Amino acid sequence: MVMLPILVLFYQEQGLSMFQVVSLQAIFSVTVLITEIPSGYLADVIGRKKSLVLGTILASIGLGIYSIANGFTELLFAEIILGIGAGFTSGADSALLYDSLLELKKEENYQQIYGKYMAMGNFAEGIASILGGFLALISLRTPVIAQACVYLLAIPVALSLKEPAKKVYHIAEGNLKEILDAAKYALIENKEVKWLVLFGAFIGTSTFTIVWFIQPYWKATGVPLEYFGILWALLQFTTGGFSIIAHKFSKKIKLIHILALLVVIDIAAYIAIGYFQVLWGALIFFIFYMVRGIKTPIIDDAMNKRIPSHRRATILSIQSLCMRLSFAIIGPFIGWIADVYTMSQAFYIAAAIFLVMMSITLIGLKKNKVV
Repeated sequence: MVMLPILVLFYQEQGLSMFQVVSLQAIFSVTVLITEIPSGYLADVIGRKKSLVLGTILASIGLGIYSIANGFTELLFAEIILGIGAGFTSGADSALLYDSLLELKKEENYQQIYGKYMAMGNFAEGIASILGGFLALISLRTPVIAQACVYLLAIPVALSLKEPAKKVYHIAEGNLKEILDAAKYALIENKEVKWLVLFGAFIGTSTFTIVWFIQPYWKATGVPLEYFGILWALLQFTTGGFSIIAHKFSKKIKLIHILALLVVIDIAAYIAIGYFQVLWGALIFFIFYMVRGIKTPIIDDAMNKRIPSHRRATILSIQSLCMRLSFAIIGPFIGWIADVYTMSQAFYIAAAIFLVMMSITLIGLKKNKVV
């Protein structure tokens, strides 16, 4: 992700307001949302590898368009192509990993291995961010062009993946019925999975929303452009480091207590970043990235233990769908508040919204004995 540390600045150079910046990501999320469950089902039927290859090719095309886009409309078209590609990869990667471990009879190591998998991605993104920050000194479009070139390398990697033995990939009832059955199972029938899905979606929305305000905050508090890439890299390293050690928390602390602690930390960080609009306040963003590193391996592991294998990618896609739907509704509203009022007020309102949403899911988890 070479372009990520300066992406919001690139948007602003194209004349986008914060409402348009977050709306662009909301439209991306809606595109993924529309694609997510059918593609998750497709991954369950035709195999995870083919789904990942297709998604990677589409994402490469989207980034190619991105590198020459000007203005909101052209960026929107690129985001839609990217969204379709992301829909085909979301859920298929972790499902491929878990079923590979099942075949090797090592599924108990999923949390630890998925944490390492996340960490590798975060460390790679961190290294790329340093490069992107310095490329931005040439122009803000240069990292975007580099991004399109780099992403082409993912295609041969996807082609090199090995599919585990298929057990239940032919489902006679047809796509729509099976998708609806999986959604019914995840959001109605299995109460434990339901509240885990919703909690993961809401805390994911919280940590994803803040991403689009980091660069404007840095700019407003006077962080030099050449440090954007380095700081972004350190954020990714923070997530990667906590991803590696996340499994250790679950050995010592009950799941419900870990999740409650993450909520407290997350909301406190929102309030703090709203209050301290100063240069050193940039350090508070590291708290959000710590939460990101801990939450995903722990929540995904808890869900995988409660999901049948033939529905794994579909249900993991449902969780991602819920997160994207939540962000598509809340994200642009927070962006509008930042445009019309101030970033501080936007952060306070975000803290209140996410506190209510995550508290409800914690109550649901407690009532259904997900401890």
